Amino acid sequence: MHLSRKERVILSLVCKGLRNSEIASLVGVTERTVKWHMSRLFQQFEVTNRTELAGHVAANETEVSTPQAPPRE
Repeated sequence: MHLSRKERVILSLVCKGLRNSEIASLVGVTERTVKWHMSRLFQQFEVTNRTELAGHVAANETEVSTPQAPPRE
């Protein structure tokens, strides 16, 4: 499964329990953009919510290395 850099960042933050608004602030995007990435992640992992997503990642030991988020300007 191929995840973009931004998807890996968002996935790692979701797995840490952050809310969409917190993720948006840290990554420097809008909350709507986070929701779009979340929707794509749900499709790629074939899950329906963030709890299932985090559980799937943990259960399958999916690598979610945390690349550095782009600097905020």
